[in-house]
Amino acid sequence: MSPTTGLMSAVDSREPTDSEALNITSLAVAQDIKEDTSGFNGLSSDNFDSFITETSVRSQWIAFWILWIIWALLLLMNLIQKELVKRDVETEIRRSTAERAERTETGFLERLGNGPKRASKIAHDLLLGFLSALVINTLGRGSGVAVEVLSWIYLGLSIVWLVTEMITVNKLVRLSMGFVLLAILLTIIIISYAAGWRFVG
Repeated sequence: MSPTTGLMSAVDSREPTDSEALNITSLAVAQDIKEDTSGFNGLSSDNFDSFITETSVRSQWIAFWILWIIWALLLLMNLIQKELVKRDVETEIRRSTAERAERTETGFLERLGNGPKRASKIAHDLLLGFLSALVINTLGRGSGVAVEVLSWIYLGLSIVWLVTEMITVNKLVRLSMGFVLLAILLTIIIISYAAGWRFVG
């Protein structure tokens, strides 16, 4: 028997006082809130510990760390490219004009030009946005499976954008990918607040 039912039974035989009526109303509202926030289409967890141990939440953060590794590799590639360019410049200074004209071969990183530098900057921004959305979802005990799916879609599109950025500069790709990935992040945040951030016991 719920507290609301017990209190109502106790005062059923007589007219409730103002204090008893207020208690009945408060208990009823609290019970309704508890029932409404016990789950959001199966997406909310009852406590933080159980939520962060879900496989779907673990998978979200795996996608984040994959993107982090890609960003770190791009930074390393950019650093190596800078060192190679610096070495080539010093070598070219010591060479004669004829020797410079004969040198036509270039390495893979040299052919990429500023591609790794551009891609590392974009990866940094994508990583920060991704981190913010996942932190909001995790701390608020938001969605599990829905955010998991969106996280891997976000990772896949991010990889496509970074590879494209390394090869060529295309403003249309930048604009379209930027809007799509921003929409995914906003969707994750909206789902996080819709399914989570309800801490009524």
